Amino acid sequence: VHTVVSYNFALAIAPGYHLTIFPPYFVAGAIYSGFAMVLLLIIPARRSFGLEELITPRHLDLLAKLTLATNFMVLYGYLMEVYGAWTAGGVETELFLYRMNGPTAPLFWSLVVTNVVVPQCLWFRRARSNPRALWWISLSVLIGMWIERFLIVVTGIAHDRMNALWGSYCPTGWEAAACLGSAGVFLFGMVMFVRRMPVFSAAEMRELEDGPVMSEASQPPASPAANLLLDANGAAALLEYDSAVRFTEALTLARALGLRVADAYAPYREARAEEAMRGCFPGFFGGVVFAGFLGAVLGLGMQAFATIKSYPMDIGGRPLWSWPAFVPVAFEMAILAAALTVFGSFLRHARLGRLHHRAFEAKAFGRSGFDRFFVEIEQPGKKLAPFAAQSGAVAAYAI
Repeated sequence: VHTVVSYNFALAIAPGYHLTIFPPYFVAGAIYSGFAMVLLLIIPARRSFGLEELITPRHLDLLAKLTLATNFMVLYGYLMEVYGAWTAGGVETELFLYRMNGPTAPLFWSLVVTNVVVPQCLWFRRARSNPRALWWISLSVLIGMWIERFLIVVTGIAHDRMNALWGSYCPTGWEAAACLGSAGVFLFGMVMFVRRMPVFSAAEMRELEDGPVMSEASQPPASPAANLLLDANGAAALLEYDSAVRFTEALTLARALGLRVADAYAPYREARAEEAMRGCFPGFFGGVVFAGFLGAVLGLGMQAFATIKSYPMDIGGRPLWSWPAFVPVAFEMAILAAALTVFGSFLRHARLGRLHHRAFEAKAFGRSGFDRFFVEIEQPGKKLAPFAAQSGAVAAYAI
């Protein structure tokens, strides 16, 4: 989003907008304000919900260091903006001096204080280890980033190249209420989410609680698999395991025997199982790249048709096929097409969007979120019984 918006600014001819530093400048600002927003939200949540043992001072210290590092990226953008205005001369220099000395001077110097001076407190460990100080510094950063965007948008239009178009802008009460209301809606949604949904992933918590996976020698003996005499022509079989080691070995063994693994279910992330499942599902990188290419071609085609065929206009002698002006829309269409392809491919490969899953037919499947591991095999046939016995399955279900 910030890349697209920055391109829209950089390709405009308004003073203060037409800067090539804008794309990385905007992205760095988004990362910088993002770290500040995380600190602003998790510090009160950490205290309100008793999460001090999970969100430790070390986490806050690392976030503060990342905020300080990205602050210097933004500061570099500020210096390049000053350098560009100083060397460009003319209206660009006038606009920068207008920001410093004109009606927006209080906002400009507030930006310098909140977004440049105050974050330098993060150099000191005492500030990074004090949650209350971190919260106020984060609030200062967010205020400064808001002022920065306000100055970019407003002053470039208020002090344009034509003197007759000069003016000043002051938000009305309704506009200020809409701004504050949008922040209130976000905070309300955040609080409701934290109140109704798990603050931390249950799978990650289980992984932390269980610790390192036990070795094979320390595993309890496998229980004899039950209900293994399934129809050879059945659609699929769901095999149940009582340990992560057997679960991982079952996936490896299934691939070695030529069985088709439809899916695997575990109460927490198991890295070795992910490695064993690698290659079971086709990737969609090529499809995403192709969709992005088609989106870019579609964006260029629409603009070319509009400017050359449908509504040709001679604007200052500019050729009808002015491809540099078409790049932002083509770029946005490429991102849109690629993003939609990624989203659709994810839904398809994750088999989401269904009201019923066949794995729910197994009564024990509810334990997949607690202490059981399951492997789903497509068309197992006569290989199922020996595979289940060899892999140490405790049960198998026809689904």
